[in-house]
Amino acid sequence: VGSMYEGALFMSNLFAYFDIPTGQEAPRALPARTVPRGPHNAIELRDVSFRYPGKEGWALRHLNLRLEPGEKLALVGENGAGKSTLVKLLLRLYEPTEGEIFYGGVNLKDMDPEDLRSRFGAVFQDFVRYQFNVAENIGLGHVQALEDRPRIVRAAQQGGANGVIEALPNQYDTMLGGWFEKGLELSGGQWQKLGVARAFMREDAEVLILDEPTASIDAESEHALFERFQ
Repeated sequence: VGSMYEGALFMSNLFAYFDIPTGQEAPRALPARTVPRGPHNAIELRDVSFRYPGKEGWALRHLNLRLEPGEKLALVGENGAGKSTLVKLLLRLYEPTEGEIFYGGVNLKDMDPEDLRSRFGAVFQDFVRYQFNVAENIGLGHVQALEDRPRIVRAAQQGGANGVIEALPNQYDTMLGGWFEKGLELSGGQWQKLGVARAFMREDAEVLILDEPTASIDAESEHALFERFQ
């Protein structure tokens, strides 16, 4: 009971934190603009530049790019080349220092951030290892479906995490991490498979972003995973 109470308390604190409004996120004009749902919206960057606060150099400079619906793009470059920065600009976690980004012909600054982000599924290189149970770790990929166990199981299967989960003592109800009593620590590759499964919670995602999602996964699992993404 104590562990459940601690977990519930931590979750309530987390969601209260998520609800705190952040500066500059509100759409420029109300009502916010939107675009029809579905995989038919192009992404366009027009002369986009970004510089981190306090830095002299540019992380991205004069970037022009158009991604058509259904198109796949691989970004290749050295560490620090700006790949992850571009991803965070697309999700409007960062604002361009110069230039504009459009989704379905609408400037991201005119869209409600929740509307925009609900259309994206993402797996990040620096994914979070939540000190929750397995089901919650996956379900947080789509918070509204946190209690939808069949959907969580589907996401685990599609993300290749079901083998890891089946070997755990309480499977989807196994507490993970070292914060709470009886929390189980996973290997880096096992954690990453849970992180990947999170992306499959977004069954209706229009855009899928993969930021080095297989860095801790062996080559055979990596191949199988990219077949699933395909």
